[in-house]
Amino acid sequence: MITLQTIALIRKKYKIVKPELNERAKRYRASSEAIALGYGGLSAVQNATGIAISTIKRGIHQIQKNNHAIMEKFAKKEEGAKKQ
Repeated sequence: MITLQTIALIRKKYKIVKPELNERAKRYRASSEAIALGYGGLSAVQNATGIAISTIKRGIHQIQKNNHAIMEKFAKKEEGAKKQ
């Protein structure tokens, strides 16, 4: 269970960086918090930031997609490495 103290901490961190972030960065920031929190993270981040759950979900999907692409890129480099 995510405590009110955790939500307050997320809110405080978000308010500090919000003025410097564009929409994509806000989405990624909120999504990374939700991922880190695990179960209940979506609701907690939505409550703390006011960002819609659908927007946070879109950010999570984008983060996962980017991470998958990065892992594939490294896997391809490993396949082509010369064995000694």
